[in-house]
Amino acid sequence: MNYVSKGSLSKLFLFAALVISSVLISILLTPNITFATGTTYYFSTSGSDSNNGLSAGAPKQNISTALTLMNAGNTILFKRGDAWYNASLNLTNKAGTSADPITIGAYGTGPKPVIASMYKLDSGWTNVPGTNRWQKSINGSTSLDAYRVFVNGVPKQKVASANDVDQLHEWAVAGGIVYVYTGSSTVAPTNVEVIAYNLASVVVMENTEHVTMKDIDFRGGSYGRVIWVKAPSSHLTFDNLIVQRAVQGGIQIGNLGTNPDDTSSVSHITITNSLIDKVWLPEENDTVVTTGDGLFIHHAVDGVVIRGNKILNWGHSGISLTNYKNNLLGVKHVIVEQNDISAGTSGYMHGLDMDGYSGKTTNNIIRRNYIHDYTTTNHVLGSSNKIYGNIITGATGTVLPKHSFQPWGLDMYPWQAVSGDDDTWMEAKDSWIINNTITETDQYAIYLGDNPGSPSTNKVENNVIANNIMYEYGLSPQGQVGLNVHPQVTGTAFVHNNNFWDPVVQAGDTNGKVARYKNYLGATPNFSLNYDAAQLNSVCSSSCSGNVQINPVFVDPTNRDYRLQSSSSTTMQTGALSYHSDMDRGYSDFFGTPFAMSGGSIGAIQYPGVSRTNLSAGIAPTFSSSASDPPPSKLTNGNTASTDYVTVGNPDQLVYAQIDLGALKDISQVKMWHFYTDGRTYKDVVVQLSRTSDFSSYVTTVFNNDKDNSSGQGYGSDDEYAESANGKTLTFAPVTARYARFWLKGNSVNTNSNFVELQVFGTDPIAKLVSQYRDITYSAAGVNDSFPSKLSNGNLTSSDMVDVGTGAVSAVMDLGSTVTLNQISMWHYFNDSRKYHDVIVQISNEADFSSYTNVFNNDTNNTAGQGTGTDAEYTETSAGKTIAFSPISGRYVRFWLNGNTVNTSNYMVELEVYGY
Repeated sequence: MNYVSKGSLSKLFLFAALVISSVLISILLTPNITFATGTTYYFSTSGSDSNNGLSAGAPKQNISTALTLMNAGNTILFKRGDAWYNASLNLTNKAGTSADPITIGAYGTGPKPVIASMYKLDSGWTNVPGTNRWQKSINGSTSLDAYRVFVNGVPKQKVASANDVDQLHEWAVAGGIVYVYTGSSTVAPTNVEVIAYNLASVVVMENTEHVTMKDIDFRGGSYGRVIWVKAPSSHLTFDNLIVQRAVQGGIQIGNLGTNPDDTSSVSHITITNSLIDKVWLPEENDTVVTTGDGLFIHHAVDGVVIRGNKILNWGHSGISLTNYKNNLLGVKHVIVEQNDISAGTSGYMHGLDMDGYSGKTTNNIIRRNYIHDYTTTNHVLGSSNKIYGNIITGATGTVLPKHSFQPWGLDMYPWQAVSGDDDTWMEAKDSWIINNTITETDQYAIYLGDNPGSPSTNKVENNVIANNIMYEYGLSPQGQVGLNVHPQVTGTAFVHNNNFWDPVVQAGDTNGKVARYKNYLGATPNFSLNYDAAQLNSVCSSSCSGNVQINPVFVDPTNRDYRLQSSSSTTMQTGALSYHSDMDRGYSDFFGTPFAMSGGSIGAIQYPGVSRTNLSAGIAPTFSSSASDPPPSKLTNGNTASTDYVTVGNPDQLVYAQIDLGALKDISQVKMWHFYTDGRTYKDVVVQLSRTSDFSSYVTTVFNNDKDNSSGQGYGSDDEYAESANGKTLTFAPVTARYARFWLKGNSVNTNSNFVELQVFGTDPIAKLVSQYRDITYSAAGVNDSFPSKLSNGNLTSSDMVDVGTGAVSAVMDLGSTVTLNQISMWHYFNDSRKYHDVIVQISNEADFSSYTNVFNNDTNNTAGQGTGTDAEYTETSAGKTIAFSPISGRYVRFWLNGNTVNTSNYMVELEVYGY
């Protein structure tokens, strides 16, 4: 493996004088070897537009100026810790290229720069005489109304009039004047943010291409959404963002469909590693702004990756994949994976809402997500969609009167958009719900329903429900059943090798009823005629088999550790059917481990699964403030006695302890103990994980009970808890991180912060397929390969190939965002055992490959001009070629070929990139 930059290439040319001409000609004739044309500009609120902006020491200032510089190849960086209010980025008609994208990011240290379409009201507040209420006009206006108000990042509930504002959580607006309550007639509010009626979305994109946004905190915006991506647009990346403090939606992508002649679409979108949080107060539930989706992918979108995001507090859905416009493309080839989705304090939220007209919402993959503590069923409609490896838990029925009561794990129940129009029925057919673990639902784990009026083309038909664990499901009007296949479902539902277990009902009755399957008595539905697993296998034997009801014996279901144990039944460990041929190349369990090719386990986490270890044992923490903790550290020595504590900082001081694990790990559990002998509760308990030591990037908050944002780490939706000898266990979706930070600020007994033990559990990172449905560009013109590319569609047959031209040619895969990579597999045409020449694989973070790392190179005479390789040529086979290497951070992967031992053609079949 070797790292190459343009500087090192220049030295190579000077040294190799005898071959300089041929090498230089080769480089100049290769389209992918291009030199960057863009410029990096710096912006700060303390800067000036009269500066040239070419360094952090001479930044420009205004957003309007930044917009004029957002051109192909340019990078615009905003200073961390700065904030631009009453600002928006309209990138309509802005276009980069594949080699020269537009990049918008951050520089410096500290919190992400804020760009907010909100008004900031700090000084100038006036006390309303005789009250603890304060008032200030919105931007000097006497007529503006407003949707939402935040004080120090904490949302407030809007009430009818100024006179009603007499609680800390309340606010009102009248005649352009905002009223808030501080509880004091002498202490004015500070850091008040207002989303007024007249504000634009924070980011608008239309006819926008090849733009990357990362490391920015976007807030506020219009009634509809914070970020709005309109068709036509393509090749957009949103990475490591905060999208928060919204009225309705977070990120909306697609074609509104208001113009029937506009059939344009959005394609090639990447949304990764971001916090998408409406920020919601419980008192705001069931108000006029309860609707909205965290991610709303709608009507005309093809090719999206939604990976590793934390999404919470949305008033309708965390993620919505929706099409209800017949004239538009649909929502296709979307991969939703490794996201943490929850309702937070929102009283109504689907984790996932996927639906669409016939053939419109199709070929989407929902895998390895943690959907938890939500209020309303997950819709999995559409056709030919695949849902696997997910943990879905904690469905608690909404109590809001405006909404339906559907506390289910997931459902397939089509609905009609326009009454009387058969073309407006949603569909639910030909989809796969495989190897999921669905627990703690107030009613069914899985519900299939239909309507007698739905057309035959949209019936609930040919769906497979297999290898799932349905555990701890609640009592419904149809009985305490994990699966409810409604009698009105006339299409086939294949139900294989699922396990049903409710620990309360079946503790003394292992033959209890667990399922309802089209239960009719004559022509009348009989809601009481339910089945145990054996009866289910018998009554629908043509489509049902292998279903059981066995205690799965999870490791720790109380703390949502749903791994199987050695004491679990062998049926749980090996009784599942294999679906590799029907699924896709990324078919793996919740942790990312590929499912066993033969048989496998039931549920989202296969046996034996990952073996979590205490990664932090014996590692000395660092502290934000003074602490007496000589080695070996009391906080990581395994002693959880309350007397073995460390006091950090001064009384009533916000402090943290931080643990460096030494390398990136997949962290999925944290245990912590604070001083506990008197049952105290601690304030501002915040637990965060990050890839960077200063927590400036890639930060995931896995617990936060700071309800007033006094820690400055965001408004928390978790509750305070009484300390005990058991400590606090947090189990969550795997987060790839190196650092863990634990915050405290006093407790209910005194103002001290006393840590006892901190334990971080996980594994070495598990690399997963990250190249599926990714876009490919070619150095040769006229290559015939439409999206989704044959090179990233999972088809490994030699006939599913792409002719990428003759001579030294290359294909470049854009992963959408930076990923830590450690394995690449590739297939070329292999039917005649040929060998290919000049096989080179390069990884770069630069779109123009101005610097890169070679991870494979068998070009021993530098014919391709990429340096002399030392790897050997190899015979092509159906097994392909797998290259493993030490982890490398990269976004772009380039694959070279230069003919073969049979002819001069270059045929690529499949390119797979693995990382985390």
